[in-house]
Amino acid sequence: MHINDLVASIEADISSADSRERQARRELDGIISGAQASGRRILTADEDQRSETLFHDIDVARQARRRHQEKLTRARDVQDDEQRIDELSRQRRGTGAALPAYDEVARGASIPGGPYGACRGR
Repeated sequence: MHINDLVASIEADISSADSRERQARRELDGIISGAQASGRRILTADEDQRSETLFHDIDVARQARRRHQEKLTRARDVQDDEQRIDELSRQRRGTGAALPAYDEVARGASIPGGPYGACRGR
């Protein structure tokens, strides 16, 4: 997997955790609003049980977000390193070494029997 794909995947995981937390909070707010609209100050047993589950879901989503944030920080560090290495590998620097001079002599492979080989009118 390329580092850019990994970063995108971790960002999607963070977004998913945020979405799960928002959904649990909305449902929890709905339960509380429903109880208040009914004139109740206490949740029913079912509402209380569901609220506990939602609070747990919120905690799990927050923990997942923290884990993914830590992974994302490390992945972005690697991404920065790779980008720096790529930039360095594209740079060219003179070494100060002289290039050999062209001595105007053509060099080629020698062919047995001359340049035309065995085609010489034998």
